[in-house]
Amino acid sequence: MGVRGALAGLVGCGSMGVGGALAGLVGCGSMGVGGELAGLEGCGSMGVCGALAGLVGCGSMGVRGALAGLVGSGSMGVRGALAGLVGCGSMGVGGALAGLVGCGSMGVGGALAGLVGCGSMGVGGALAGLVGCRSMGVGGALAGLVGCGSMGVGGALAGLVVCGPMGVRGALAGLVGCGSMGVGGALAGLVGCGSMGVRGALARLVGCGSMGVHGALAGLVGCGSMGVGGALAGLVGCGFMGVGGAPAGLVGCGSTGVRGELAGLVGCRSMGVGGALALILNFRLVHICGVGSVGPLSEASLHILCRAELRLWWRELSKGQGVMQVDAGLGRGGSLPGAGNAVV
Repeated sequence: MGVRGALAGLVGCGSMGVGGALAGLVGCGSMGVGGELAGLEGCGSMGVCGALAGLVGCGSMGVRGALAGLVGSGSMGVRGALAGLVGCGSMGVGGALAGLVGCGSMGVGGALAGLVGCGSMGVGGALAGLVGCRSMGVGGALAGLVGCGSMGVGGALAGLVVCGPMGVRGALAGLVGCGSMGVGGALAGLVGCGSMGVRGALARLVGCGSMGVHGALAGLVGCGSMGVGGALAGLVGCGFMGVGGAPAGLVGCGSTGVRGELAGLVGCRSMGVGGALALILNFRLVHICGVGSVGPLSEASLHILCRAELRLWWRELSKGQGVMQVDAGLGRGGSLPGAGNAVV
């Protein structure tokens, strides 16, 4: 894997480039620099900053080419956005249009297909299957958009439903009810998400908040904001993740610290720096390492529990783990003996 590359669910893939976030890739070749890809099967080599989704058996993709739903296609040109192509050869720069219905004004070199009732299309924008959309940005490749707002610059989007504004060069697929998308972010299967960060590659996100920089996330449900360079998978109801942290299987967590490796966390609040925690259950319904099960905690009972029953557990857990932060959200602070800088 390359530098800062966050990958999840990859099977039999080749080499990954720099800053490339990939999810669900099967049998793919080499990935370029900063390329975000999702759901690719049997693809060849991907170019620079190329955002692709749902490609099957395709050849090589050009620079900044956004493609969606391509089957058995050949090579794609520069900035060429194509959708729903079957058995095609090579596509040039700028242009393939087909099956436009009731559209407004079309931009320069735009590739559009199956548009219905759309507004104005931008420059070099490739759109397909758009229904009731507003204005499209510059060089944006969009497919299957329904009720979307404005699209950004160079953004490749597919299967968007009721989305807000899209960012710059953002490649998105299967988004439902999303807010604004960031710069260079490749997202797939997002539902009810907020704003996406820079170069963030996200897949199957449901009800998430904002995503950070270079964050590659997969299978997130109800999460808050994600940090920088964090690769997260299987998160449910989490808050925000820190810098370089790779958590997995988190449920209902709060904030995660810097470079913290966490697994199987349920209902946790904030995690410290470089800390590895596992199988920590909700502090309001505690069941930690055989300590037992405690009902909804009052402030007093939480302090008693932390100072007594959790003392040995926390000391053991925090050995060599650096600073551990725990925010129980109860309004005032205390300390956990033997836990370094741990705070409740």
